Amino acid sequence: FLKIIEFFVKKNYVIIIPIYQASQADWYCDNRIHEAQFYKYLTNFLIPNKIFEIEILAWSMGGIIYKGFEKYLSLQKQPHIEIKRVFLFEPLITTRAAIDTYFSQIRSYSSTLEIFNSFTRDKYRYFNLVFSYILHTEIGFFASNSIGYFSSIELINSFKENYPRYIFISESDIIFNSHSDKQILQSNFREECIFSDKGYHGSWLYKNKLLIPKLEQIVK
Repeated sequence: FLKIIEFFVKKNYVIIIPIYQASQADWYCDNRIHEAQFYKYLTNFLIPNKIFEIEILAWSMGGIIYKGFEKYLSLQKQPHIEIKRVFLFEPLITTRAAIDTYFSQIRSYSSTLEIFNSFTRDKYRYFNLVFSYILHTEIGFFASNSIGYFSSIELINSFKENYPRYIFISESDIIFNSHSDKQILQSNFREECIFSDKGYHGSWLYKNKLLIPKLEQIVK
């Protein structure tokens, strides 16, 4: 994320990186927090600091957290905070992806691996081994049970907000790709806001030479 952060800093953005503890990428997860508490803490930080207009950048499971925060603001009828724009990188926001990842906690590792291998080319089988393994550890369990996967996902034509969203897709991605999630993509995103490239989950973050010029087109 370093190059992305540097890009927005140069554009005079104030960068806030809220850490959702239950989904940290380490082995010392805290399963006492739930997403609703996280959204409350975040809101209680933004308002006293007079940060009322925000843009959100989310990757992978951050897509679910973004959608949860959007819903939280709606349910709270929060008049202060307004989402102005969203950047999504390979987001987990579809029913298909939620099922494939959430239910890994009750099925076997080999079954998860088989599902993932069915989505990707053979060159990514090693990545699938690692990805499947992580989902079957404490990290996967805590993250899955602290986030309302199925209360925050998007259905066809379910996005009704008026702010622009930009989505970056890797075509061999397990979480979101233009083949498996074609209907969601066409109904919930504008064509000019969709950026697609070859690669696996995380490829857009890795390819800064490709990503930064795309962001330059969007953020003037």
